[in-house]
Amino acid sequence: MTKQDILVDVTGIWRRPLRVLGPCGRGILTTKEQQMICKICQSDFPKLARAHLLPDSLKKVAPTSGRPDHHMVEVKLDQERVRKVQTHTWDNKIICTNCDNKLGPYDEELKKFARDWYHSPSRKISDSEVSIGASVQVSGNTDFIKIGLLASLYRCAISNRCTTVRIGDRYERQLSDYFRSGCDVGKMPRFSCRILGTPRVCHDLCGVMTQPYLIKVFGVQIHIFLMFGLVILTKIGNKGWPEKFEILDELGSRPDRTAVTFIPFSNSPFVDQLNRAKFAQRL
Repeated sequence: MTKQDILVDVTGIWRRPLRVLGPCGRGILTTKEQQMICKICQSDFPKLARAHLLPDSLKKVAPTSGRPDHHMVEVKLDQERVRKVQTHTWDNKIICTNCDNKLGPYDEELKKFARDWYHSPSRKISDSEVSIGASVQVSGNTDFIKIGLLASLYRCAISNRCTTVRIGDRYERQLSDYFRSGCDVGKMPRFSCRILGTPRVCHDLCGVMTQPYLIKVFGVQIHIFLMFGLVILTKIGNKGWPEKFEILDELGSRPDRTAVTFIPFSNSPFVDQLNRAKFAQRL
């Protein structure tokens, strides 16, 4: 089997009848959010921060010209439907202002990475011109990008306002400890990412983001972020990736840049997840 055959097979995972975990049956969190306790530093506050689950700075990535392919929206994939919102979801019952500010530099690095990809000249090709398996190098502090993704995953996991993320109490506690201790790169919990990217086609929907959502592939739980033409596959914990994913470059293999592997837009989960609820027709 060639590299191209393997990659085509990998990018077909979202076309299989996989169950998106989380939309139904998730219980109310049993944390002390009603007592205004920050879930990172565990301190009492009369008021917590208005923390965005996905970095608010991401809205600066895409231009707001009003053109159909320049929408900046966050899509919530829950209860088998898509809801479009014009501002990022926030929660004022999860973390304090101080802890929220400490995560700011990592959110900013994630924004820079998404912006560099969004504006990359290499994306200005048609779907038919995509060489499947080709990679584009995007610069950025890969450790900070990973921490930024971890922070977004964590905020979604501890918030009642996101139902598509589930990392478990054990990893929620690990991440709370990690962020509280100062985000030492050498002590980062086991977390890995593999990144795919689409060309910027005319109906690209590249201003669209989704809250991360959980799928299960060959017994491995993977959270997928969709943002600005990027398909970011993330995995937390010690369990290895399914074998077929090993063909994809892993974020962090180089400290100052990462390889984004091209796939056609028509083969991406943007199409399946968004068209499932006829979202494209409403843009």
